[in-house]
Order: sequence, then structure tokens, then C-alpha cells
Amino acid sequence: MINIKLFIIACLVFLGLGFYVGRQSIDVKTKIKYIRGKTLRDSIPYDSIVPLFIITPVLMTYLERSSNGDTNYTTTPKDTAQSLKNVLEDWNLSRTYDKILFNDSINGTFHYNATVQYFWCRKF
Repeated sequence: MINIKLFIIACLVFLGLGFYVGRQSIDVKTKIKYIRGKTLRDSIPYDSIVPLFIITPVLMTYLERSSNGDTNYTTTPKDTAQSLKNVLEDWNLSRTYDKILFNDSINGTFHYNATVQYFWCRKF
């Protein structure tokens, strides 16, 4: 009679061997195909850029300097369209900061180069 332990071990070995041989016979290839899509082209003129909403404070004080050096305080801006254009130009401006915070023999050197645009750090 065949020993039952030996029979179970032999079945498990043949089952494992069959599993690995079966996996080796399967050929899996990844195929990447480029499908050209429709090219989108359009432009937005600078004059047509309009913000969704503008928050203007009610009690804002503006300083106006006259030609003789006097300072006048007003609550209405001199040119709202020019002020809005200046704000949008400042918003779109990309600022680059390239600084060395410290450079010594104990702590080493910390140099950073950051680009900020739209009040977000775009590159650090």
C-alpha cells in the first residue's frame, strides 16, 4: 500500500510543478498603439479676459499725489479700468526667487529657487 503522506506530498509537488509550467507557456505582451486625436487650436485675446467676479472693498482709501507734492485722500479710485488692468497684470506675473538662506560650515548651505505665479508656488 502507498503511504498516504507520500501520496499527498507527491500530488502537491506535481500540482505546483504543473502550475509553474502552465504559467511559463502563456505569452503576455503589452501592445501600445498611438491613436492621433483631433488637434485643438484657439486663442483668447487679452482684452476679452474678464474675471468671474471682482471684490471691491467699500471703504478703501486711495492716495493721490499732486504735482506740488501734496497728498490727497479719496474714497474713489482715479481710473478703475487701469487699476483692474494693473491687478490682472500683477496676477499673471511670474516671480522667481533665487536666494541663499544660509551658508556656513556647521549647517551647510541652503539655496532655493522658487517660481510663484497666481499666488501658487509653481516650482521649488
